Amino acid sequence: MQTVKSTLLVLLFGSLLAACGLKGPLYLPENGAVAKPEAAQSSTGAQDQQADKQADKQADKEDDSGG
Repeated sequence: MQTVKSTLLVLLFGSLLAACGLKGPLYLPENGAVAKPEAAQSSTGAQDQQADKQADKQADKEDDSGG
């Protein structure tokens, strides 16, 4: 029973220690070090969203007309 408690305590403290992460002061990057953000969606993703919106509008029209 003592071994089980010891093992659980070691696992508990180990997981807490691993969850600490890095800590330190926040800082702003230098003016020349601004990274260009990547596009959130590819062009095909944007096209898919637009097609989905059009399909939703068409479905809404059909629901409103009763057909």
